[in-house]
Amino acid sequence: MAKEKKVNKEGVVSPAHVLKLLDKIGIECNSSFFDANSRKVMKDKIGQIVPLLDLMDERDETYQRIPEVMIPALKEELKKNDALLKKNHENVREQIQIGLYQKGYPTTSPMYDTFLEKMKLDLEDAQIKVDSNIELITPTFKFQTNERWKEIQLEYNKRNVKAIKDNIKETETQIELVKKDITEQTERMKARRLQIIEELKDLKEDVSEFTGKTPEYIG
Repeated sequence: MAKEKKVNKEGVVSPAHVLKLLDKIGIECNSSFFDANSRKVMKDKIGQIVPLLDLMDERDETYQRIPEVMIPALKEELKKNDALLKKNHENVREQIQIGLYQKGYPTTSPMYDTFLEKMKLDLEDAQIKVDSNIELITPTFKFQTNERWKEIQLEYNKRNVKAIKDNIKETETQIELVKKDITEQTERMKARRLQIIEELKDLKEDVSEFTGKTPEYIG
């Protein structure tokens, strides 16, 4: 029975050593075409890598729990948290626009409310043409008196009305989804804010700068 390799938890885990093990696995993949010996070598190297990565995770977690590391990190998180809460409250229009970009809204498009207003005007324009049945009082060109041309224009505008209505509905739906996301994000960040403050208090850190005259939207 093969002896289980032990990881020396007292030593320093080197990322370079992990990379070397991965390189050896790559060499076996490229040269031996996964024969029995190759698979054995790969299993051995993979078996060495996993505990090393676990140890690196443990080391990082331990490091992050050192008060001298935790306090500045928590304060920085709190400042970023408050900055985003402020944006969600004071710059809702901009935050909605960013949210729409994240959902695939073209970055070259105008602000969502301007775009929505234009679509509604386009819809009104197309609907007026449909309602008038494309009746021309004084045609400018002879082809405008052609009945088939009138039928084409009417059909075009009917389809345009439907397309614009669909686009408006889709845009309004996406806007409402983004607003919901922002509201949920705000609630999560308020809860996280309280949690961070408690963590700082547990570390005997002064939190008066974060709990003094806080804006109403922070809570």
